[in-house]
Amino acid sequence: MFLGISYFLRFPVSIRFPRLEKIVFRLTILYSVIGMPILFFSIPQVEPFLLESGVYNWKVPALAGVTIGIFTTVCLLFAFGIFVSGAIRVKEGILRVRSIFLALGVLIFLIGGPMHNFVSTPMLNFMADASLIVGSMFLLLGIFAPKFFDHQRQI
Repeated sequence: MFLGISYFLRFPVSIRFPRLEKIVFRLTILYSVIGMPILFFSIPQVEPFLLESGVYNWKVPALAGVTIGIFTTVCLLFAFGIFVSGAIRVKEGILRVRSIFLALGVLIFLIGGPMHNFVSTPMLNFMADASLIVGSMFLLLGIFAPKFFDHQRQI
């Protein structure tokens, strides 16, 4: 997860702050190098538990939760901000649509991840899982929007 978010963050940073891309990437990799051992050594303390509603959840050590929470929140909110500002600044329609899809995808994904910590019913569990899927679909739409719209113009 850390490495995936580090590589993902390169895209919005290179768009808005091209000179900082390598520095930001190296900082996120450094955080990853520090964060992964914390998570690795927390594995024995992670315990599943069954709620009365039949939903399984996981008790995660606080340090592991904070390590994940800080990294994902800061990185994804930063990417969200860049995509929103891109949607506002850009004049070309396809780039604006692309920025909107990417911003929505990041926001929905960012909401869906932590939502798993608070599920108490099967419906909330479904909604948390569905939000990750919907967020991923918006990200894919943002990534492939130029190809889709170019294809539509040729028809």
